[in-house]
Amino acid sequence: MEKIEFTKEQIEKIAEGISVICFRSNSEAKKFLLMEYPKVKDVFDYSCIWDEPIYNKEHQKEVRSVLPSFEAVHTFGSSALFKPTLAEIIQACPINLLGNFNAVTIHYNGFIEDASKHQSIVTPYVICEKKKPFVPFFSDEEEKKLHPSPLKIGDLVGTIIDEFCQVSIDTIQPDTRNLQTLFEGPLNEVPEKYLDKHFRPIEIIKDYEDEIHLIIN
Repeated sequence: MEKIEFTKEQIEKIAEGISVICFRSNSEAKKFLLMEYPKVKDVFDYSCIWDEPIYNKEHQKEVRSVLPSFEAVHTFGSSALFKPTLAEIIQACPINLLGNFNAVTIHYNGFIEDASKHQSIVTPYVICEKKKPFVPFFSDEEEKKLHPSPLKIGDLVGTIIDEFCQVSIDTIQPDTRNLQTLFEGPLNEVPEKYLDKHFRPIEIIKDYEDEIHLIIN
């Protein structure tokens, strides 16, 4: 694959558009969270995965697409410390991939043959901010028609919906008509205060995470 030698300024410019991410298991929500490592000032000398990654609950990110992985090599001061830099990632990236992604994961992959450098597997991603489904405005009369069933959320557990199914209990924000999440997790862990709530049967939305949104009054 063709490689291009970038200038320091070019690498710094490319780095501005790339986030280093990871996926961490959230035992409480029983799913993986997309987290971002803080940006570093010097992409040549400071490791891009040294500081703790951050999960921004208010501005959650999601994966839109995944590109082919590639290998990178990394210098070290101590062989026991894996400290890859974003500059090393950019220098190793195939030219046909550059500009087509805005995030990467970096996985340690041992040493190169002579043990003089570390190596890694880098996977590029296109990520974007996760948006809650938009709910259109309904008149009071239409709202009533959306709740024809006497069923409550508690009636769904282990009957209509599997008790381990991931659900999101939501309300509608009156100003934006977007959904505000009150609970997210397995159906059998929905807090008791929501189990006696009626929901909109026709507004159960299945999204890319196989998560069912139950919109309550």
